[in-house]
Amino acid sequence: MELLIAAAFCGLGLFTILAFGLVFLLLLRRSRPYSAQEMDQVESRASDFISQAAVGLLPWGSLADLSCQWRGTRGGLIVGKYRGVIKSLSNPNAPGLLACYLSLKGTRGFLHLRTSAHEARLGIEANVAQVTVGGRFLGSIRLDQGTIFDGEGQPIGRYHRHRGLRWQIGSAPLSSRYGPVELYGRTVAEVNDGLSRSGPWSGDAARRPLVRNLAPDLSRDEENWLLAIAGLEFYHCAVRWRNRRANF
Repeated sequence: MELLIAAAFCGLGLFTILAFGLVFLLLLRRSRPYSAQEMDQVESRASDFISQAAVGLLPWGSLADLSCQWRGTRGGLIVGKYRGVIKSLSNPNAPGLLACYLSLKGTRGFLHLRTSAHEARLGIEANVAQVTVGGRFLGSIRLDQGTIFDGEGQPIGRYHRHRGLRWQIGSAPLSSRYGPVELYGRTVAEVNDGLSRSGPWSGDAARRPLVRNLAPDLSRDEENWLLAIAGLEFYHCAVRWRNRRANF
């Protein structure tokens, strides 16, 4: 009997060591930069998804028609893969308005965005997202502070996103807040921080605007910045889901 108990404890100890070892190995591989092969693969998948999704997108009207709900898939252990389309407020049964593909490995990755009128790429490195729209470098945004910089590195505004704790079920937030976006000395819109994947816990997300109180005379750059910031909510939604998985 004593030998059986000892063997059981040894087996449990060995299992625990193996489990911690696998977790450590997973975290270690996540922390490494993309290999050339990984980057080729994810770039190809992103391009294929965006091209296919673009065919069914609704004609672009306004940022105000984006809802707080997206439909799509998510997964990946080493390299996270999140792809989907943010839905329309005015036509919720249609395919959607904004196609998003996010690849995320540790704190690095990229986000591709596509509407019927825009194409953008956000390169994510640690706490900074480098924003390119239509092949033109627009600038960058600090993800932790919300500070927005132009292409020359000069601060031009800020996204005042809520930084505190929030109630949520799983990765779906139960409460959301609108944060003002300031650009060039004025408030150009407010963006909601509660974008949710469609499902049983998404609540009224399909009826809630992602962007509201738009300034009536937006410049091209202001609209591009707001599109990039709205797309970053897709990134924040993915990070919430990844963090939840890491806690189990």
